[in-house]
Amino acid sequence: MGFTLRGASRKKKTGIVVSGVLGLVLAGGGVAFAAGAFDDWRDSRSVSSACGELLDHTEAKQLLGAPRLQGEKKGALSCEVSDPGDGLASLDVRVQRAGSGERVLAALGRADTHRGAQTVSPVGGTWPAVLNTGDESAYAGAYLACDKGTGDDFVVSVAAHRDPSAQPLNTPDQRASLARTVTGALRSAANRQGCPAPGASPVNHVPKDTVRQLKRAPEMTGTCAGTGSRGYETAADGSAPIEDCLLADAKGNPRFRLSASYGPYVNAVRSETIRGSTLQGLSGGKDGKGGKDGTYWTSATCPGSKALYVIEPLDDGDRFAAADPPLEKRALSAFATASAERHGCRAPSGR
Repeated sequence: MGFTLRGASRKKKTGIVVSGVLGLVLAGGGVAFAAGAFDDWRDSRSVSSACGELLDHTEAKQLLGAPRLQGEKKGALSCEVSDPGDGLASLDVRVQRAGSGERVLAALGRADTHRGAQTVSPVGGTWPAVLNTGDESAYAGAYLACDKGTGDDFVVSVAAHRDPSAQPLNTPDQRASLARTVTGALRSAANRQGCPAPGASPVNHVPKDTVRQLKRAPEMTGTCAGTGSRGYETAADGSAPIEDCLLADAKGNPRFRLSASYGPYVNAVRSETIRGSTLQGLSGGKDGKGGKDGTYWTSATCPGSKALYVIEPLDDGDRFAAADPPLEKRALSAFATASAERHGCRAPSGR
């Protein structure tokens, strides 16, 4: 009987020790959970305070692959979020007046139009927005004509830089996430400014990024359709404020860029790109300026704004492609006409 009591006492002591250790473990886990919940609450408040409704905290963390993000206000309608730890993730959202003189092409990662790597593709779904996505960095831009009066139109620019541990930013899911980020910011800014918000639906997916797929002339169905040359195209979209098409040589090397710009991106092309000072007047045929360095352009009148259509030789890192006036003029005419029709503009002038 004594043995039984001693054994029972031993078991009781052991149970007390195990329970105590388990209690400490659970308590430690509870503390860790509470600390994690507190960090998330604090980060969410930081992002909300800096960005308001411009940015969804959860979407931003998913896009950047960051466990934590904190916000910093950058202006009345602009903010930046970044990883407060050792991570490299950051995301910048800017809202600015269309005629403010800010570098909207640079914010889109597309000011170097003479280089073929910088191309945009549409968000789709009637959203007036485009994407420029790479592996580690990605950009998005959107333009909204407010219709309240001169000076009320605005541009939204988003720049995302992921943590190395996150998914590449040019996967379909990540592109859709970036699209939701820029369109969400556009809708929020429209509401804040008292402008009619776009009637487009929330983004679930975006058109496939086909700009790295070489196509023969008969296969073209997007922005390069009708140009008569092989090249690299994106989906054609009558709501996109910028459209791109790259024409290639027989080996698939990009030679010329065709671009269509609408709204504030017209002045941005003329002020931010290396050929901007050349692209004056209604078309490249005026005053003998057309064809300088192999660059041609034309323009069109659109509802509420102008449009600019340009073809220019590309720099492959060693030299610019040689001009080919017959090919360039033919391609520009087809490209400009099709883009203008999609956007509800008058026929381009100077063709």
